[in-house]
Amino acid sequence: MQTVYLSLGSNLDNRLLNLEAALLRITQTLGRVQAVSRVYVSKAFDMKDATSPDFYNIVCRLKTGASPLTILASINSLELSRGRERSKKGALSRSLDIDILFCQNEIIKLSNKLANLEIPHSKVCERDFVLLPFGDVVENGWHHPESKLSYNQLLEAFNKSSHTKNIFSNFNYSFL
Repeated sequence: MQTVYLSLGSNLDNRLLNLEAALLRITQTLGRVQAVSRVYVSKAFDMKDATSPDFYNIVCRLKTGASPLTILASINSLELSRGRERSKKGALSRSLDIDILFCQNEIIKLSNKLANLEIPHSKVCERDFVLLPFGDVVENGWHHPESKLSYNQLLEAFNKSSHTKNIFSNFNYSFL
């Protein structure tokens, strides 16, 4: 069993319900969700439509026996089942967006016709809407597999002003 960190975001429809439904499906298909961050809200980032609604964002820590490619296939299927559309001409609003942030201490760079997978996620240290909720669930003693920096060191190195806010500190996922 390995520890995997997933980032989940939603900016369409009932955003909290989308996140909760995704966590339930992750629990049913991939393994035990050990921890879920508080819900954070952030402005839509790099979106094709400048009037896109704000995102709700969480990070979860998962224990799973699934391989990274199996996890990727599962979360892609989950996104599609929630109405996710992909565009090569810019990011679209979406009811569900899930990224693999970290998978144990693995470093994976894979890009081919079947899959695009980069672990650790290349943008995790550049996005406050990922880095802040990650801090809620990161295990003590964790270090970035490539830079070897701790979470606190990553946060100190993050030099952009944060526009992400914690909005639901006590949201309860009853099925966990």
